[in-house]
Amino acid sequence: MKLSVIMGVIHMSIGIVIKGTNVIQQGKIVDLVTEVIGGLLILVGLFGWMDLLIFGKWFTVVDIDDDTLVENNEFAGDVVNQNIPSVILIMITMVFGGGKWD
Repeated sequence: MKLSVIMGVIHMSIGIVIKGTNVIQQGKIVDLVTEVIGGLLILVGLFGWMDLLIFGKWFTVVDIDDDTLVENNEFAGDVVNQNIPSVILIMITMVFGGGKWD
């Protein structure tokens, strides 16, 4: 599912770039600024950031199989896994929380 998000962002970015070439050819500067540049900023700003978060989670090594017991008879790997925020939670906090993380 994460790979489909990455492929979708790439696909939509290519579509906006192609629309930009058409707008430039037709000489519609207002559409270039409002639709193409604005669309790319929103797409890459939100979903490009989500793609970077996905790549970060893929390539971050976390030992969730650590069988060392810590406080409250929990495994260390389970505690680490529970404290890693999800990509969706980060995105919701970024948009609705003004970017601050509690």
